[in-house]
Amino acid sequence: DGKPWVGRGTDEDPFLVGISTKNLLRKAERDPASFILHMDATFKLSQAWYPVFVVGVSDSNRTFHLLAIFISSQRKEEHYTEALCALRRVYMQVVNTPMKVLYVMGDAEDAQWNALQNAFGADNKFTTLMCYFHVAAKVYERTRHLPTETGHLVM
Repeated sequence: DGKPWVGRGTDEDPFLVGISTKNLLRKAERDPASFILHMDATFKLSQAWYPVFVVGVSDSNRTFHLLAIFISSQRKEEHYTEALCALRRVYMQVVNTPMKVLYVMGDAEDAQWNALQNAFGADNKFTTLMCYFHVAAKVYERTRHLPTETGHLVM
């Protein structure tokens, strides 16, 4: 219904809050070919250990510009989608034009990729990129069981 609702942090009533400013949102008011939209989640920043995810853009100068920070009690596709849709909705109210993206980069997590598609896919044809750190972490995770010599060939 458009009214704010934070939630209690339970499975039935998840907690989700986002923080941004008009100045931060205007950082994405540029040619979509000139930036990459980033989404990254981290944990253990609070006593509740709620996931914190950051959304921002990086430009051709390799400078990161924060757009918003979200805190959620759960790391599920529906919560990522809700946050990204809220970001797009508020961006539209501030900038008076839909948020367009051509490139997105995020974690190696299906929930994030699906949420990006849910929030931006209907009117954006974007290329998905993966952070080198997350690629290397996944390769390491999948090759740990290999003999040491074989693992060194992969990495």
